[in-house]
Amino acid sequence: MRTISTLTLAIALLTSGIGLTAQSKEFLPLTPMDRIQIQQLIARYAYALDTGGRNGYDYADLFAADGVFVGMNQGDKGRLYRGRDSLAALARGGPRNQNYVSHYITNVILEATPDGAKGTQYAIIGDVSQPSGKSAWTHGGHYEDTYVKTPDGWRFKSRVFYASEGGPDPKQLKNDPLKAPVAPAAAAGDPVPAPVPKATGLRNLTAEDYIEIQQLVYSYPYSLDTAANNGFKYADNFSADGEFIRPPTKGRDNLAKLAIDQPHGPNFVRHYLTNIVIEPTADGAIGKQYLVVLDIGAAGQPSSIFLGGHYEDVYAKTDAGWKFKRREFIPSRANAPASK
Repeated sequence: MRTISTLTLAIALLTSGIGLTAQSKEFLPLTPMDRIQIQQLIARYAYALDTGGRNGYDYADLFAADGVFVGMNQGDKGRLYRGRDSLAALARGGPRNQNYVSHYITNVILEATPDGAKGTQYAIIGDVSQPSGKSAWTHGGHYEDTYVKTPDGWRFKSRVFYASEGGPDPKQLKNDPLKAPVAPAAAAGDPVPAPVPKATGLRNLTAEDYIEIQQLVYSYPYSLDTAANNGFKYADNFSADGEFIRPPTKGRDNLAKLAIDQPHGPNFVRHYLTNIVIEPTADGAIGKQYLVVLDIGAAGQPSSIFLGGHYEDVYAKTDAGWKFKRREFIPSRANAPASK
């Protein structure tokens, strides 16, 4: 019989967000302002931890009175910090000063729960204070959070950090690393993919539309890096006629295979997105983001940048919500000709 550690059980209870009493509570959606406030809480976390402000209490006060932080990368079974003084002491450890920068957090996904909200984000952590050539990413992974709304605003009820960890023998990218692995794609003679529409003849996008598209964009790395549900979680980010460009890949089965063929694992972290721009069009919306793909070093090895560039997207509003109708990755090039 498998033994469940006390820490594992505590994490499960803290992060579930649903208990016997919670099932009877009214399930309220997150308002746009709720989402903004939680996003601000997440952003303040990095500043509070890196600076150690107010002797660590800037960090501690981001948590509810009964809030906890769990570092699953600290020791074989992880380490739990509970209580304001314990959390403040955590923030005082390591290099800390008012100008120190170490924690970069992105890909913020938020969902309402009966008790408040839950969320997850990617993090890359490093020492970028060294002279050029000596700065390095030291480790990375993802956070899994639960949030509670207190009289002082949204706070962390629990925050758990999981280090990036790949699955068994993932199929590595070969040949041209700036392309996705070859998957069954459009046949020879198929029409050339339609160009990205211009932002003219605009329709109105509501605040909820912007939020849903943003959440779609930030869900993309999780579904690609984990290849969950045999890659179909990735495929379901696309509309029925949606396609990924480079190489042109269409169809739910083919898109799922594209995710399966890339390195992946249940805790794997690789694709970091930022600088999201969303614009309305006559038929829906278009967007773009910066991407950096990081190979996070295991067992203390340094991390490295695999590639970078940006995505250009076309979004369509379907019966299942906003989806990618078209997504193209364009690698970053130094000294490329200026666009006209």
